[in-house]
Amino acid sequence: METGAGNDSVSVEGENILVKTGDGNNTVLGTATVNLGKGNATVTGNSSKQTYQYDGGNNVITNYSYEDEIQIASGKIDSYSFDGGDLIFHIGSGSLRLKNMTNHAITVKDSSGKTSTQIYSNGYSPQQVIKNLVKAWNETLLNSTPNFARNSKAFKTLSTK
Repeated sequence: METGAGNDSVSVEGENILVKTGDGNNTVLGTATVNLGKGNATVTGNSSKQTYQYDGGNNVITNYSYEDEIQIASGKIDSYSFDGGDLIFHIGSGSLRLKNMTNHAITVKDSSGKTSTQIYSNGYSPQQVIKNLVKAWNETLLNSTPNFARNSKAFKTLSTK
């Protein structure tokens, strides 16, 4: 099934359905593989599992869900950035924007067939926060006794030299 340029809405039922989108705002409802084309499409999915095939251009996906997957037809994700709550993958000379997907798990299959799921964040992950806190605390204890240690009976055995 193929949509043309412009705003299209497609509802699909069944298995192994491929929807090729044209430029414009497209809504695809149902489980499908959605080929974004090489243009500038905006695709809105739904809560059904969808596979989005990126083949070039500057495309936008709204309503990406945790079951969805992005397939990179050629090339690789060179970098990513954020614009508000949007996650933007930079792929070759094009881009793929996922609306309101900062801090969400995204599954990507690259052109070699390798699949990975990653949380893309513009801040520190909980693991990074703990690691940085432990590092800072250790450095503080090694370099000097912090104020809370000087004033606590539990730390009376620490040296302040």
